[in-house]
Amino acid sequence: MEQNEKQIQEGENVSNESKQPVAPQRKFPRWGELFSVVGVFVLSNILASIVMTVVLAATGHSAVTIPEDMGWLFPVVQILTFLPVILFVVYLRRRAGLKHTGVHLTFRRMNAPMILWGVLLVFVSSMVIEPLLNLLPDAGMDALDDMMGNGGWSVLSAVVIAPVLEEYLFRGLFIDSARRRMNALWAVLISSALFGLAHGIPQQAFNAFVVGLILGYVYVRTNSLAAVITIHAINNGISYVLLELFGSSTVLMKDLIANDTIYYIVYGVCFVIFVVSMVKFVVSLRDSDEIVGVDNKTE
Repeated sequence: MEQNEKQIQEGENVSNESKQPVAPQRKFPRWGELFSVVGVFVLSNILASIVMTVVLAATGHSAVTIPEDMGWLFPVVQILTFLPVILFVVYLRRRAGLKHTGVHLTFRRMNAPMILWGVLLVFVSSMVIEPLLNLLPDAGMDALDDMMGNGGWSVLSAVVIAPVLEEYLFRGLFIDSARRRMNALWAVLISSALFGLAHGIPQQAFNAFVVGLILGYVYVRTNSLAAVITIHAINNGISYVLLELFGSSTVLMKDLIANDTIYYIVYGVCFVIFVVSMVKFVVSLRDSDEIVGVDNKTE
């Protein structure tokens, strides 16, 4: 009898403990933390520029762009630009009690149709915004093409290093963090805006914003960094091929399609596909309005 009463009492204690409210963790990121991340990104860009300038000066190069015989410096600059920011965001997440580092490779969710759709829509969007890009200043694009034209080092940077680092930062860390404060639509919009600003050059920044919307949508749908890294790598690879073939990574479709009638037909089809896809994108992400929890189960 006494043993039964003791078991009942222990059961009640456990039940009472489970009913006690759990202190909610603070939301992440705070606005101050977001601004500090931007500050670290600016500092890392300055650091990378200083390192590039010092190395070029020490080797007798006075040009502001990386010469062909020093192509290895391009991936070094990329790593110095993005790695400090990634480490800083991971540190902030851990300080906020988030144990997960934002890596969701999830190869098993890399379905071919979604990746093919992403690659196709990136091409479609680039054609649709082409007239707008012509209105933006292209200062810096020639220098960027010069840096990309460094053979194997450029391929490594454009097809491997940039997709991995940028997707981990802007999709893996930023979207995952932002969804703890807001719905998926706003998380993708903010991540895409930061992704665009990070590219600096106006033409590239606007294009990166649109591409970031597509990559953000794919990431939310698949929860797989591997999927968006693949799309990003294919897109950069195509840009590199265009650079090798035509001397520029921003070749206009209007210049490639000699017949104006055919061009406007193709543009019209792309415009319809783009608008329909963007509407689907907004509706789908707006309906995914759940806020990702901060407990260990979601980590």
